[in-house]
This record gives sequence, structure tokens and C-alpha cells, in this order.
Amino acid sequence: MGERSADNIFAVVLPELTDADVIELVKDELAKTFTLLKRTAATIIDSAPIILIEDATREEADSLRKHFKDVTGATLSVHLRSELDGQWPRLSWPKRPAVLRELLSAAGQTANSENRFGEVEYVESNVGVREMILDAEGGKEAAMQTAATAEEPAPPPSPKPAPKKRAIPDFMKKQEDENDTFAYNVFLSGVPSEAKKQRAIELICELKGISELEASELMTRTIIPIAKDLTKAQSEEIEKLFQESRLNVRVMKKNK
Repeated sequence: MGERSADNIFAVVLPELTDADVIELVKDELAKTFTLLKRTAATIIDSAPIILIEDATREEADSLRKHFKDVTGATLSVHLRSELDGQWPRLSWPKRPAVLRELLSAAGQTANSENRFGEVEYVESNVGVREMILDAEGGKEAAMQTAATAEEPAPPPSPKPAPKKRAIPDFMKKQEDENDTFAYNVFLSGVPSEAKKQRAIELICELKGISELEASELMTRTIIPIAKDLTKAQSEEIEKLFQESRLNVRVMKKNK
């Protein structure tokens, strides 16, 4: 494919979804179209709004939007890549999955037709790269086999002694900041050791008011959502709490 100007490169964005039925349909279709495990597709939905493709032609972008509208009822949005403000997370594809290439072939996508699967990278604006789960070995058959295996329910983790019950901190109660046009989401990723993982579980229990078992299940995700739609002050308080335990969180902002 020849070089294109910035005015001809488009990004396709998955918006934040609220309808439970639509979310299930979108999760299934993301897994199928992008050759992902369903738990990876669920992480993508939790991270919305998120850029699914950022280097599409207009025809490809419109084709993908129509496909998702017809199959799931969800309306993807299309933007000139040059107009994006850099605040949304995005998926970066070193090589588009074969199923996606086939879907877009009618819209003129013919380059790079090898039946191989590239590694999916989860990119958070200005805070580095986080890898999501995808089998990059063995081509389509191995990837589909991996996805099928992932659908089998995993045994629940062994319960650990519950931390001392604490009330949700006052700063976590719903707040509004009329002077700030942004809302803030806080994520945790890349916990390196079991000791720090246990400390993260205790903090999540305290902040979200959930059981240790629920927090342990959250910790199995690649990207762990801590809290959404916060004020800047709330996000800074959470960041400070985790930093005191030498745990790094990622704070992302979005327009209200």
C-alpha cells in the first residue's frame, strides 16, 4: 500500500458501552474479527473508548463500522487520525489478523495477506506499552484452539485470609468538580511479585469495598480497572496510595 497523507488516514473507535446485551455481542465479535481471546476482548471493552484501528482507509473504516452495526447494534465512530487528541488508549497491530484482513478485503485492503497473527499491544497514551494476551504461534488453527480453550471456566483461586474489613475511604465517595472538563480512570498493570500482588488485592478491597476473592479475580486481568469517572483529586489520592506500596497505576483522562 502506497504512502498516504494524514488527511486520508482514519481511526475506528469503540465507544463506551452500557447495554449488557450489546456488550456481550461486541465481546463475541471482537474476539472473532480480531482473533482474540474473549477475556482480552472484555478488557478492550472495559478500556473504552478505545481505538481499534488507527491506520485505516475511509473505505475500510466505513466497512468495519457497518459490519459492527449490522452484527452487534453498536455504533463505532470514525475519525481522522490527525484529529485525535491522544487521550484514548489504542490497539497497535504490527500485522492485522487474517480474519480482519478478510473482512476489509472488499473495501480494498489487499496488502500483507500472509495467514499469520501478530502480537496485540495495548498502548496507553504517554505511559508506555502493555501487552495483551494473544497466541502469536502456529497460525489460525492454533489461535482458534487457544480461544476455544479459554472459554472453559477456570477453577476459582484458593481463598486467602480476608484482610481486615475497612470502610470505603471518604475520598472515594461520589464527587463532582465543575471546573474540570475531564473525568479520570485509574488502571493497574504489571504487578511483578506475589507479595506486591497481595498488597494490590488489599488496596482494591479497601477502595472498592469488595471481597478478597473478587479482588483476586480482578487481578487475573492484563489491565486491572481500579476506578472510573473520578475527579483529578480522587485519582491523585489513589495514585499516592499505590505508590506508597511501590505499585504504579496509570491515570487516563477523558472528556466528560
